[in-house]
Amino acid sequence: MNIYENVATQALTSFFYHEALWKKEILFNFLLQPFNLKVTDIKDVITQDNLKDTIPDFTIITSDGTRICYEVKINDADLTSSERKSNTRDAYLICRKYSHIEEIPINKDKILFWDDLFELIDKIGATKEFARFDLVREYIKIPFYSLLLTPHEVAMFYSPDTIFAVYSLSEKLLELCESFLDKYSDYYTYEKRTDKMTKGSENNQWGIGYYFSETKNKKRNFFIGLSPYVKNKEYYYSLALQIEETMQTNNWYVEDEYAFFPLDKEILAKCKTDEELQETFNKNVLDTIKTIK
Repeated sequence: MNIYENVATQALTSFFYHEALWKKEILFNFLLQPFNLKVTDIKDVITQDNLKDTIPDFTIITSDGTRICYEVKINDADLTSSERKSNTRDAYLICRKYSHIEEIPINKDKILFWDDLFELIDKIGATKEFARFDLVREYIKIPFYSLLLTPHEVAMFYSPDTIFAVYSLSEKLLELCESFLDKYSDYYTYEKRTDKMTKGSENNQWGIGYYFSETKNKKRNFFIGLSPYVKNKEYYYSLALQIEETMQTNNWYVEDEYAFFPLDKEILAKCKTDEELQETFNKNVLDTIKTIK
């Protein structure tokens, strides 16, 4: 899931716990309409509900124990391999112009549209009361949109030291990854940066790190670095292996066609020199790769 869909999911599920009953009725009656249910039939609403080796964006649990799994899409975000399977999602909430709508593997009557939800809210004159959705509306209108900042984050922009530190840290991580791949170039290949933005590296909302591939033995594709879009926070700093459906994932954490293996975050804090940091980082990555069968 990307960061925009995270915000949209949080906006939706927060209504169940933090909003007035009349607003819950509008939202959840809309979501439950394809199943002939209403808000009074709900027992709980949860996010990151790990089911069938996949994680829907949120799940509504009814009073009789039925689980209804929803997938949220903003703009034209692609479907993952698990989302393409007919038994992992019960309903989708998408934009009416979603370009991958024909790839959704469920009955069309289980597809809901943001457009219809917003039209419903506006028609009853409750636009201001549903202000939690304002940012979602903007994301849908503009594919790449800057997140609203907290007061602390705004303050960071007024501190040259803070700005420099944040930029330097992201550059340091990219340098660590690049140096590792250069040292073991007989085994791994990647696209070097010709400037600050290149195809081989990521330094944006999707991640900070490098995509690389093995050149010998098994032909496997990896990503190394930070992956802030990953739902499980334990795997933000990790090595990720792109997997195929035939691969055995064992106890790996799998999301969006990648299996994630955590790296040692302590390394970034306890090493006292650049040389020690690079050497320890290299060893940690190599040891992690060796654990992948």
